[in-house]
Amino acid sequence: MTFNISKIITAAALTGLSLASFNASAQADTGSNPSANEAAAMQLSISQLQANRQLVVAENLPLSDDKAGPFWDLYREYANERAKLVEKEVKIILEFRDNFETLTDDQAKRIINEYIKSEDQYNKLRKKYLSKFRRVLSEVETLRYFQIENKLDDIISFEVSQVIPLAYQDGAPEQVEAETITQ
Repeated sequence: MTFNISKIITAAALTGLSLASFNASAQADTGSNPSANEAAAMQLSISQLQANRQLVVAENLPLSDDKAGPFWDLYREYANERAKLVEKEVKIILEFRDNFETLTDDQAKRIINEYIKSEDQYNKLRKKYLSKFRRVLSEVETLRYFQIENKLDDIISFEVSQVIPLAYQDGAPEQVEAETITQ
């Protein structure tokens, strides 16, 4: 059984397109209610992301019929809770995006504290569901499932990092180049 990396790359590309279109539509929006339009774009991006994730998991985690039903029920429950955390993270990103050139220390402190809180909540969610997934999957299947999720999270984090600039600081470069990190 080999890991289907092409499906992950496809999902990442779709996710990147979703993020780019979300970012572009949010920046181009000059309508009367941009926050409502941003919320709609956010919901669409999150929905696309969830569908892409489920496709990648399905392709890379073959399950017997007796395990598939309970797993997918649990997966949807987990995905719904994860989506709520993703919405919070997107709001943090939007606040940063709207203020990155003029951030005050108070704004920066609030953003980083909210980000750390969000990461903590995500880790708590994974721990909560680890025991639940262990009840329906073998240990190897559970590990494989969490590996798939972690790979997807890493890809998405990389995609997000490409559209989110660094906070503005006098004399500092505007963006960290990936080539610099890998050298």
